[in-house]
Amino acid sequence: MKAVDLPTDYFLSQLVQAGLSLPAAESKLGLYESVAKSVEQRGHVGGPVEFWHVPGRIEVYGKHTDYCGGRSVLCALERGFCIAARARDDELIRLINVADGSEVMGDVSRGAAQRMGHWSNYPMTVVRRLARDFPNCRRGMDFAFCSDLPAAAGLSSSSALVTGAFLAFVFANELEGQPEYQRMLHDQPSLAAYLGAIESGRSFGNFGGDDGVGTAGGSQDHTAILCSQAECCIGAEFLTPAVTDTLPLNCDHRFVIGVSGLVAEKTGAARHLYNQTAARARLALDILNRHLPVPAATLEQAWKKLACDTPQVFGIIERESPDAATAQTLCERVLQFHTESHVIIPSALRSLKSGQLEEWASLASQSHELADKLLHNQTSQTNFLAADALRLGAVASSAFGAGFGGSVWALVNANAVPQFIAAWRKSYCAAFDEQAARSVFFESRPGPAAFRLA
Repeated sequence: MKAVDLPTDYFLSQLVQAGLSLPAAESKLGLYESVAKSVEQRGHVGGPVEFWHVPGRIEVYGKHTDYCGGRSVLCALERGFCIAARARDDELIRLINVADGSEVMGDVSRGAAQRMGHWSNYPMTVVRRLARDFPNCRRGMDFAFCSDLPAAAGLSSSSALVTGAFLAFVFANELEGQPEYQRMLHDQPSLAAYLGAIESGRSFGNFGGDDGVGTAGGSQDHTAILCSQAECCIGAEFLTPAVTDTLPLNCDHRFVIGVSGLVAEKTGAARHLYNQTAARARLALDILNRHLPVPAATLEQAWKKLACDTPQVFGIIERESPDAATAQTLCERVLQFHTESHVIIPSALRSLKSGQLEEWASLASQSHELADKLLHNQTSQTNFLAADALRLGAVASSAFGAGFGGSVWALVNANAVPQFIAAWRKSYCAAFDEQAARSVFFESRPGPAAFRLA
């Protein structure tokens, strides 16, 4: 049976069985029909078409902690990428963006011209890296995608596209059965760490680095995308990649996402600002490493090796920074990381375990304030959204993601969601009319991790 002839019930049952709510699953049926049609009509005539769902994510807690070796609290969104792909019997890579009908061609061996800021840079970065790290990976694919995620909104649309391209290309080349793949990528957290290395261009184990997509991030997004469970939040650690907790979210609550309409695209104008935040962490690490016999790889590792309290760490940074302004900036960066990872997140996980989320109000507000005052990555729009959500009755609210735009989450009583969304949208659009047309407000339960439809 051709992919375009698959019954609607096939997609619906697969999506619901994987953990999507019925309304979320029903909203994706047209998207799967579109990607199936694109591969059948524009792709290579050959074997079966395979389908994936790859979600976006909510960074509940853990602002800029992952690449420092810290912790996060995460969940997948129900929104994400609907992907269809078919393996080819040559090395051609055909990428189809169903939303605008655009198509990019490449080659497994030669790749394609890197187009910074263009959507094709994400999947072609994956193909280039996998073909280099796994020399037997030489089979091309037709790859079509569409998404119900708002783009460049801090919801990990770029990491979801990277992950989707990875899953499809690995499947097309049957990499999961190769010993080197099994040795290097033995569980989902290690796979997420590898995807973070692909996106950032870092080395990973025996695999050397390359250009990546141009951002100096970690693997938080990929961990949420690959390791989440429906109706749950997960606790993750990144010093040694691991999921430490999988905790149900109280069924009486829902996440509501407010997308500010300010672009937060990792390969766009926000990339430099995002990388500056990561660079401050690296500079602080460089200073701390002068006091270690063996250099640490992350701030978390350096802190553990030094066995210092916070004032002692600040003292080292203040003495060895080139000037007072740099010292203040680096101390702010270190304080935000340590407070978020070692104070806020353990408290948030304890609260979630007990089922008592009242403490989240103060924890989320503290996390947001640290981002605003110490990371300096919030805007008047995201500050307004977080404060207004609390005014309108949300249990807790905070901006999330890289910052410099993007989105805010609010935890809301389930039976109040429709009224809350209407009021939140109305007040935001009245306050920021320039962003009103690009703003988006929607509900999401914690969704399942990425999966292939059977």
